[in-house]
Amino acid sequence: MTLNVTAAPSFTVALSPDSLRIVAGTSGTTTLTLTPQNNFTGSVSLALIDAQGNAPQGIALSPTSLNVSGTNPVSQSLTIAVASSTNPATYRLRLRATSGSLVREANLTITVATTPSSGGATWTQRVFEPLTLNDVAWGNGLFVAVGDDGTLATSSDGVRWTTGSVAPGVGLWGVTFAANTFVAVGNQGKIYTSTNGTAWTERSSGAASAWFDVTYGATGGNRFVAVGTGRGGGIVAISSDGTTWSMQTLSGSSAFFGVAYGNGTYVAVDISGRAYRSSDLTTWSPAVVTTQNELLDVAFGAGTFVAVGRKGGIFTSSDGATWTPRSSGGTDNLQEVEYVNGRFLAVGDNGTILTSADGVTWTPQSSGTQRTLFGVAFGTNTFVVVGGGGLVLGSSDAASWTPRTSGWGVGFHGVAFAVNTFVTVGSKGLVLASSDGATWQRRSVDASVFTYFKDVTYGAGSFVAVGLEENPLPVPVVFTSSDGLRWTRRSLPTNTEPLLNGVAFGNNTFVAVGSRGAIITSNDGVTWTLRNSNTSQGLNHVAYGNGVFVAVGSLGTILTSPDGVTWTPRSSGVTETLAGVGFGANTFVAVGLGGRILTSSDGATWVPRTSNTSRYLYGVAFGNGLFVVTGDGTILTSP
Repeated sequence: MTLNVTAAPSFTVALSPDSLRIVAGTSGTTTLTLTPQNNFTGSVSLALIDAQGNAPQGIALSPTSLNVSGTNPVSQSLTIAVASSTNPATYRLRLRATSGSLVREANLTITVATTPSSGGATWTQRVFEPLTLNDVAWGNGLFVAVGDDGTLATSSDGVRWTTGSVAPGVGLWGVTFAANTFVAVGNQGKIYTSTNGTAWTERSSGAASAWFDVTYGATGGNRFVAVGTGRGGGIVAISSDGTTWSMQTLSGSSAFFGVAYGNGTYVAVDISGRAYRSSDLTTWSPAVVTTQNELLDVAFGAGTFVAVGRKGGIFTSSDGATWTPRSSGGTDNLQEVEYVNGRFLAVGDNGTILTSADGVTWTPQSSGTQRTLFGVAFGTNTFVVVGGGGLVLGSSDAASWTPRTSGWGVGFHGVAFAVNTFVTVGSKGLVLASSDGATWQRRSVDASVFTYFKDVTYGAGSFVAVGLEENPLPVPVVFTSSDGLRWTRRSLPTNTEPLLNGVAFGNNTFVAVGSRGAIITSNDGVTWTLRNSNTSQGLNHVAYGNGVFVAVGSLGTILTSPDGVTWTPRSSGVTETLAGVGFGANTFVAVGLGGRILTSSDGATWVPRTSNTSRYLYGVAFGNGLFVVTGDGTILTSP
């Protein structure tokens, strides 16, 4: 007799973005992606709930249902309306999707802000964090580091690094190398493999949640083992080759953040302070390690398992069953521990690096940074530690550390706001997007690393980014996008100056400005026409508001125009280079060299403001109730 078992229809839900900043009395949008599984069809009810399962006061969702009729994922734009009486605060909510007995949820954070009143006079500095590197491994003569938004950084010597991406939009938490294969794991249940560290293939893990760590061991016939979190607790995935994975949920466990192999035993640690051990990858036995610390990682070396966690917690065990607390000498959270080149290295918050020969006695080392450190590897006689802001540290002895560049510390030169999204552009063809002006994610653009974007704006249904490409001689470039995700390069007049610095949209017209007074205009972002500015000064940026275009440039140059064709010079009162100008809340804001900020209500008369920074400021935009200025490694907001 043959028994056929059919999986029950189901679905998954995801939100992008999952964090919004909304001014009280206005609304914001996010996109829901519902993916049907096992031929699911029918009506799905949607609702916003708080931590207690109640509807939040003053925050409304629309629409409150959708229909699924096919097998393809369904995308639905959701509007979040915030009443004017809603208190300014951060609301951590969940979108609940219900169809009969099926209930699926996705997190959504709403930050409610008040209506701005300072008009660009008061500014707050935001430190822009280049993409964080979460883990690093050594194999086949290559260091491979992975991190936020699918970030990839590779190096053959730990000194010179090349950047790339495994999977844009997918946060990667762990990477290991074994059996001639790199395996990287991360959010959305994603697992990727590579034999060379540069070309990656997605594998199916059977999970939709997050994998946080991965290791390799000989027990059970040489297996990769990944651990993470699922709806029912901690999850484990097992594979003999990194290609095909089988998953199991460990009942009663919490999210697993670390896994290690040693002495014929796998040990996984969870955030409830427990260690689960297995010798056959089938049966797992729990042991209480601590009731005071969440455990974040575990390693094996010198016959000893070492687990680390929050508040400086360190614990050792010879078998994964009985654990002894050890003194770390500090209270900073320890994010990762590895046994490399005959010693344990533990790294964590505030630049913490600890070393130990046996896991019992630990020595602090000076990292020279306050950034959080997440990953450790050893190769070519070099220790490598990676962390926040794309930081890479190198050392030959694990005691003296030298900062290296991972290639992610780029400058940003323009920002625009539309469809509830900030878009900023910069060097190396890099484009980032944000819903709140504080948290940024990389977007994919088909531009070479020799492309330098200088500005971006939105109008007529498109984002337009301008700059230059060294090919090898500099040539001007214009890229357009309808959603900030996918970008197309456009043709320009043959006599256009080689550098376009700024672009704006108004009066149904795009205006781009550049070197030696260059100005070009377009009605659609596709076809462009040269215009005469009557100046030879370099023009760095342009904005539109109150029926006026305003262009700024070298030596404090300011020009105004009602249509982008005829231009009039204005007095700025300064001689510093002005690099950017934007408009919002009935105010023009110009920014530039030395942290210079000027404001104007009409583009003709300008008032200096205090920025509290001396960094070079490049771009400014207004949206969701605040001005956002970007510059050399910095972001300012007002109010």
